[in-house]
Amino acid sequence: MKLYYKLTKLIRDEIHRLHAGVAMILIIVFVFQILHPAPRDIAHSTTSTFTQSSWVGGVSGGGVTHPSTTTSTYSSATNITAGANLQLTASSTAIDFGARGDVTANTNVGASNPIIYSSFKTLSILTNTTTGVIYVAYSSYEYNSTYFNIALRTSTDGGLTWGARRDVTANSTVTSNFPSLAANSSGDLYVSYRSFEYDGSKLNIALRTSTDGGLTWGARRDVSANTLVSSYLANITVGANGNLYVAYQSNEFNSTYNNIALRTSTDGGLTWGERRDMTTSTTVGSFSPIVAVSSTGNLYVSYYSNEYNSICYTIALRTSTAGGLTWGERRDVTARNTE
Repeated sequence: MKLYYKLTKLIRDEIHRLHAGVAMILIIVFVFQILHPAPRDIAHSTTSTFTQSSWVGGVSGGGVTHPSTTTSTYSSATNITAGANLQLTASSTAIDFGARGDVTANTNVGASNPIIYSSFKTLSILTNTTTGVIYVAYSSYEYNSTYFNIALRTSTDGGLTWGARRDVTANSTVTSNFPSLAANSSGDLYVSYRSFEYDGSKLNIALRTSTDGGLTWGARRDVSANTLVSSYLANITVGANGNLYVAYQSNEFNSTYNNIALRTSTDGGLTWGERRDMTTSTTVGSFSPIVAVSSTGNLYVSYYSNEYNSICYTIALRTSTAGGLTWGERRDVTARNTE
């Protein structure tokens, strides 16, 4: 019996010592984990974000919150704090936009009527690459508050300042708008536009010319002269040979659907040849042409139309190697089947 008690006491003592050792091991592991935490998955770690609330200057190495000038100096110690706004510095390769140069500065009337479809334009810009002079033709109510007229302004300092308005048209009874501007090698300026000048009920395409840089403008020359249907959205270009080419959309070929036509002048706009139809559709419309001419005289006209797909507009191109007398087949720049 004494041996039994001795054995049970020995076992209890060993169990107590074992518990104490295990407890000590657990305490050591716990302290080690506190002092040396195991790496955790970064997806569960705390992150800091930076919010850009305004564009005010750049980051300063001195820790200035809103420096008066931008700098490329950067200090993570003094400039970046968790939760703070991140001030962005200018880059030496960034695009720098200068101050706005107001072509028109009129508080009474509007200019260039930018409420039509985005693909239609009421403003045309031309830069003389030799002299650096910028010409802007536009339509506005400046001359008459009821009817649009065509005006031109010129800048000789890269657009910082603009000269006085020069009235290409000066009508108080009919509208003229949607100008397109071109110049020949001698510096003569040509503005084509649509107008009710020829016929009070139908729009026609007209042209005016300036031989003195836009200071004065000659008499109207009628590119189209139609009293039955309207013509719209002319675009003009000048060939190396001095020929003028005006592409436009009209109802001349078909009274229901617009088609693209071209007319040519070989005498500086004094007279115009017969209409050359680039498109001849009786079922779909074509609109808003842009004409260009190569150094060899090839003509290219891009436009948008329903020719490729009747339910949505696509961009097409046609080419003439015969000075506009004949035109090649349509080339689809875009070809989509949904709007």
